[in-house]
Amino acid sequence: MKWTALNGVVLSILTLCMLHGAAGDASAMLLGTTGQGGAASTLYVVDQTTGTMTRIGDIGYAVTGMDYHNGKLYGVTSGLDPNFHGLITIDMTTGAGTPVGPGWGSLPGGSFVVAEMAIDSSGNAYGWLEPSPGALVPIHLATGTLGAPLAPPGNVFTAALGLAFDRSGNLFLIDRNGGVHGINTSDGVATPLGNLSTPGYAHHGDVDPATGTYWGLGTFPGDPRATLVSVDLDSLTVLSQVSAEFDLHTLAFSTEIAPDTAPPTVISTVPDSNGTGVSVRIPITVTFSETMDTASFTPDAFILTGGGLNIACSVNASGATATFTPSVQLAYGTPYTATVTTLVKDQAGNNLAADKTWSFTTEMAPSGSGGSGGGWTGGCSVSPTRRPDEESATGALLALLLPALILIVRKIRHRGHGRAQVTSACTGCLRISGGYRERSGRPSPAFRRGTASGGT
Repeated sequence: MKWTALNGVVLSILTLCMLHGAAGDASAMLLGTTGQGGAASTLYVVDQTTGTMTRIGDIGYAVTGMDYHNGKLYGVTSGLDPNFHGLITIDMTTGAGTPVGPGWGSLPGGSFVVAEMAIDSSGNAYGWLEPSPGALVPIHLATGTLGAPLAPPGNVFTAALGLAFDRSGNLFLIDRNGGVHGINTSDGVATPLGNLSTPGYAHHGDVDPATGTYWGLGTFPGDPRATLVSVDLDSLTVLSQVSAEFDLHTLAFSTEIAPDTAPPTVISTVPDSNGTGVSVRIPITVTFSETMDTASFTPDAFILTGGGLNIACSVNASGATATFTPSVQLAYGTPYTATVTTLVKDQAGNNLAADKTWSFTTEMAPSGSGGSGGGWTGGCSVSPTRRPDEESATGALLALLLPALILIVRKIRHRGHGRAQVTSACTGCLRISGGYRERSGRPSPAFRRGTASGGT
């Protein structure tokens, strides 16, 4: 064999192994329905660890059995359902049920109900007929019709049963007494396998395709509510018992990804709620619990108010964070209120459940800033200086005195007799005293601050 051919065979084997491993390890979603005795059912996603349930929607029919195959969720409805007794498909996004085929009437010899259903990996579906002793019956998924019932197995107490295929294609039935049976799909014969390790039962369940564990519903000592019961089908050991949030009636696993119906929440903000001394130039940042739909951050999705104004903001949203930048600098020492509205939503289309509102107060104006904000476009510095009215008065006085000063200095230098003494000099003030007389005999003038007295 050539190496290229051998390599191709090895690669094919590895690929098959990878696909088988991926299928075996794929996570599965547990779905459940409420409603018994002909009451319309509601579809939920069920958390196997905590028992909490997330509502998907109303089915519109009373479901007595449920299973998943090839991208579709199927259900059988109760004979007490006033609207339809037969096979339905169930929308895993909305929960809405849709009838398949004309429905079922009565079998020869009396009325009946298909109390549970199971579908193998090839799409072969079976239901369990009641009343007791019951029988296995084929269900045609395409047409919704029933095949001929197989031979009654006998000695199977079928009330509150569980019917499910394991990952190897073996059909199991768990009866109300906790007895476990293997069912032959060719003739309907039941083979007793033993009893559950813990007294009780696990009805209307399904096998987790990821782990091979059977999950059913039961009521065990000490808990009056419906209980999620996990069972190892090899050893018949009850592995766990978890109280369900609501009273469930049927369970089924789906390999579909669970729909995201949880609304996002705000987990942090900058500035913090009731923060003080907040910078007037800081942008406002909001962090959400999950990745958000950036298109939902419209101008109305964020509101900022303060100082009697509504302040427009630009937004930059990415992942689970949104940053809002005010169009103007915030005012100093001012309380502000920010609100993220319910218009924002996550990528699954879930809106914020309620407006997120918080407040903060900006920092006080720095000493000598001379401004209160509200119009900053880049910043500037302002230094203390003289008042304009002081500068105008000084300039006017100098303009008035300057000619006289020049004249006096000339006379002192060229004509004076005696001595002149400048005793004080500063901008806007001058004092000159002297002991001389002009040739005409007039005494020298005397100057004071801002005035001149004496002769001219």
